[in-house]
Amino acid sequence: MTGTTIRRRWSLAASVVAVLALVGLIMAPPASAHTNLLAGSPGPAQRAGGTIESIDLVFPEQVTEFTAWLEGPDGATLPGSVNADAGQLFRLTLDGPLSDFGRYIVRYEMISADGDDTESAYFFNFEEGAPQPLPLGEVDVPQTGGTSALTIVSGAVLLACLIGLALLFVVNLERKRAATRTEEVSVS
Repeated sequence: MTGTTIRRRWSLAASVVAVLALVGLIMAPPASAHTNLLAGSPGPAQRAGGTIESIDLVFPEQVTEFTAWLEGPDGATLPGSVNADAGQLFRLTLDGPLSDFGRYIVRYEMISADGDDTESAYFFNFEEGAPQPLPLGEVDVPQTGGTSALTIVSGAVLLACLIGLALLFVVNLERKRAATRTEEVSVS
């Protein structure tokens, strides 16, 4: 094998690794700038019925300085209190069960794990005959700090490419040594 052929193969291998690394970076999930609601009970746009005395909110990561309130169908804020000792699961406990059917708006403010102040809201409909929402518990709170499957796969592909590149280097080096030994033997 000539030096030009080896350089071409190395250039091709390096180009393939660079393209795969670029694809891995492009496909990696973006960093979230704000913590969004993961689940609620009653949840966003849900039809809920029965006896509703509290609203549960779950976030995918720890939040601080959390406050929430519920606005009734007439726009008035219903009295209640929020437990402040959770970190991902918060419960807005109302002073009494909901009694008026209609659209309710859950509003909340918090400081997310990245330090950003976040304000958001969602609605649910309280309707006669609709199913009773189930409260969310600690088992519903996801573990934080996980790695997405896409990130793991991208990393594995990049690692496989680097290992393949190293193997290609070793094989080419051994071929070059073997060719050099063959030339030495034939010259003697």
